[in-house]
Formats: sequence, C-alpha cells, structure tokens
Amino acid sequence: MGYRRSVRCVGLALLFALPVLPRLFSALTAGGADEVWMQHALAYHERLLSPFAQPLDAWARFSGYLLLFFVMVRRRRDAWIRHTGWAMLGMWGALYLLGYLFTALFPLPSFLKLQPCRCTDIFLLLFFAWFACETLEGLRRGPLCERALHWALLALLYFFNLRTLSSPLKDSLTVAWLLLVLAKTRLAFFPTSRQSLEERRLWSAGIGGSVVYVILVLPASYRGVFTRAPALAVLLGERHLLLTSLLFLIAAAYLAARFSLPHVKQACAWTSRIPLFLLLLLGAEWVGRAGAFATSRRERTGHLLFDRFHPFFYEAARWSRRHTPPEALFIVPPYRGGFRSESLRSVVVSWDEQLAFWIAPDYVREYDRRLRLLGYEPHREQDPRTAWQPSLAQIFAVRDEFGADYLVLETTKPMPLPSLYRNPGYTIYRLRPPLGEPE
Repeated sequence: MGYRRSVRCVGLALLFALPVLPRLFSALTAGGADEVWMQHALAYHERLLSPFAQPLDAWARFSGYLLLFFVMVRRRRDAWIRHTGWAMLGMWGALYLLGYLFTALFPLPSFLKLQPCRCTDIFLLLFFAWFACETLEGLRRGPLCERALHWALLALLYFFNLRTLSSPLKDSLTVAWLLLVLAKTRLAFFPTSRQSLEERRLWSAGIGGSVVYVILVLPASYRGVFTRAPALAVLLGERHLLLTSLLFLIAAAYLAARFSLPHVKQACAWTSRIPLFLLLLLGAEWVGRAGAFATSRRERTGHLLFDRFHPFFYEAARWSRRHTPPEALFIVPPYRGGFRSESLRSVVVSWDEQLAFWIAPDYVREYDRRLRLLGYEPHREQDPRTAWQPSLAQIFAVRDEFGADYLVLETTKPMPLPSLYRNPGYTIYRLRPPLGEPE
C-alpha cells in the first residue's frame, strides 16, 4: 500500500515536470563558452561560487536551519512523511555538491547558475514550508513553553531580514537564534507531552513534488547563458523558482482533493493553510524587494536601493545629472554599477555590462579590453576594489580613445586633476577644459 502511494506521488511530480524536460535536455547538451567569457562570469559570481565566502553569522543561521529541519523531520510519527523529508534533505545535499563541483571546481556554462549559495534557496523553500506547518501546529496545540518558543523563532526570522541591523546586534540575534534552536531540539526529543500527529501525506507529496520540479527548472530556466539567455530568467531568478513551487503546491492539493486520495479529508483543511502561509511570506518579501528597487526620478527621493548601500556614489551621480551636459562621457570605477541609470550619462565601462553577458556574450571581449585599458583585472586574487589604482597615463589613454570628459574616483585615491565635486566617498574630476579654453 505504501509502495503504491509512493509511485503515485512520484508519477504526479513527473507529470508536472514533463514540460521542462526538453529545455533541461537542451541546456545540458549545449556547447561551451570561450575562456574570456568563463573568466569574467566566474569573477562576477566569485562570492557565490564558494560556500565558505559568506559571513560567519550567515553560516550560523543556516546551521540553525539545518538542525531545525532535521528535528522537524525526525519527530514525525508517520514513517512515510519522515522518509519523504529525509529524501528531500538528501536530494538537496546532492544538488549542493553538484553545484559546487560544476561551478567552483570544474566550471560548466550550463551549471554556472547552480551555485552552492543559490542551492540554499531550494533548501529554504523546503525549510519554510516545513517550518510553517510546524509553527501552525505548535501555536495551536503545543504546550505554553513551545508556543512561546515558536513566537520567538518567528520574531528572529523577521529581524534577520532587516538590513539596517548593526553588526553587534546581528551577532547577538544569531547567538539567540542558535540557543532557541537548541531549545527546540530538546523539546522535540524530550517533549513535555507526547501527542499523536495526523498523517500529512498530501503535504509531503506536494513539497516533494515541488523539489523535483525546482531541480528540473533550475538549470533549464538559465539555459543559454552564453548564447541567448532570456533576460527574465536572469532578472527574476529565485522568484521564478519560489513561485512555480508555490503553484505546484496549490495544484497538487487541488488534484489530490479532486480525486479523493487517502487521508485527504483529514489533512485538507490543515494543508490548505500551507499555500496561504507561503503566499503571505512571498508577498511580504516581494513588497520589500519592490520597495527597495523602486526608482523615483524626483529630485528629493532618489533611488532607495542605491542610497541604502552606496549613498556617496549615487550622490555623485545625481550631481552629474544636474551639472554636466547630457552628452558627457564618464570614466567610473569599473566595479561599480548604476551610475549610468542614476546620472543619465554615458560611461566608458562599468559593472552594469556584466548583465549583458547573458544576452550578448560577444560584448565580453570589448568589455575585457576596456577593463585592461584602465588597469583593472577582476581575476586577481587580492580584492581589486582596494588594489585598483589607475595611473594618470591610463586615464588619459582612455580619455583620448573614447573622448571621456569626466572621471569619478574614490576620494581616497586622489588624482592630480582639477576636481569639480567631492563628498566623503567620491570625487569628480574634469578631464577636458571647458568649451573655448585650450587643453
């Protein structure tokens, strides 16, 4: 009986995954990219390629996620649900290793987006689905101490998403998170009262199917990153995966209820809360991202995202928009992006051109040539953002070849040129005299 249920669930998952199989096959059999493209693509994703390049607090929180997931699967009484959870965790681990193998050790263009840190998105999808179910049940039926624990975990998950937290406060919250996870682990293995759990086969089938679907969609959605990649896949990325998985959950719940699969009547009302809970989480996350990326061209508001992370750079960009002619050409730090969109002025080369790799890979060689004219080599081991210091001869060579009018550089890297604007972060230099004056 259990074997038949497993076969039916796997068949349902494959049925949903069938439309993406041709795209997956095409992505895996596509040709390779040239060496210059691969070098810049790897430099662009260097931080994401290495699983050890993340901050310590991020790894501490992620360790808590792993431990909580282990606890939530381990405590399930129903063997079928428990085995499904272990299978999910095993598939994610295999995908993580596969991503590290074919992005960091033996890079393949078709797998370049399958990075270890992107694989964590898949795990977080699993974790929050299970955590939503566990929290709903704990807040409804658990003892008082466990209810308080769930509220505390939910509060910390909210605060972790606030980018304005100071480092000491974030470190303190991370320690508190790990302590609460350990407390949850103790309650899971030594509960104050053992309660019988309802079977959740429908829920497990939906989550398991979504994992299969996501694994198949991930490389297919980024197909052709070195030939003709769809811009939507690059721009939407993780949002596409999360939303398709959510749709799979809803569709699986509907079909299971429509055909009256076993145990649906007992679990349907409880399971129906899962898509709603995930939808609320995704909606809140989407609203936050949309608000951060919202751009206003009015003078007083500026760009919310840019102002948050690089305020001095975009103050310089907005000054350029107000005080330079529209046809002006700028030399900006090649590892900075957004100057063109915020100043409405042209630039010789910038980080924005990295986005063109997925759409027009032929631009890579020209992009590489302009970087080298400025003496910038992103493949060096030391951090090029601090090591890069262009010489006056390099600046003049780029000026003469492209007709650049202005230079934007960090204030800590002074140049013997007439400065027009300065703030604590950046200085704008004039490369050509005003109209009518000799050079």
